[in-house]
Amino acid sequence: MDVGHSTVGVTGDKPLQFFVYGTLKSDQCRRLCWPEKPLEVRIAWTYGTLFDLGEYPALIEGHTPVWGEVWSFLPTQLECVFRAIDSIECYVPGGDDNLYERVIAPIQIQHPNELQASESEFAWMYRYCHDLSDERQASKVVRNGIRGYHWP
Repeated sequence: MDVGHSTVGVTGDKPLQFFVYGTLKSDQCRRLCWPEKPLEVRIAWTYGTLFDLGEYPALIEGHTPVWGEVWSFLPTQLECVFRAIDSIECYVPGGDDNLYERVIAPIQIQHPNELQASESEFAWMYRYCHDLSDERQASKVVRNGIRGYHWP
């Protein structure tokens, strides 16, 4: 993985941070499910398409900014965080019936009101891995003006 000029939140070639865009954000219902206290929580975005599945969102590949938060942790916290968040996101490494897949994605740290973003960083995130064309309850999240998707 090429981390460019930034090594923030990276150890070796793996990020120490998680990008979240739904119920795990600091103002959402699962904010207390994080098993460790983060070093920091920052506003960030990544490219994708966001769908509302009712109780939670689903992010798939796309070309529009999806706003969320990046939670940064110490290397010693990472294993505990993976176990807890993998369980919440119904992810089993190598599993055939995962609801989400855990991937490393490029993110931008930026406040929605600022015009310029910081350098790119990388974070773990969970991307929905089922076909949404058959989901009758799924609807694209309303875009937040020209700035991209934001849930809720």
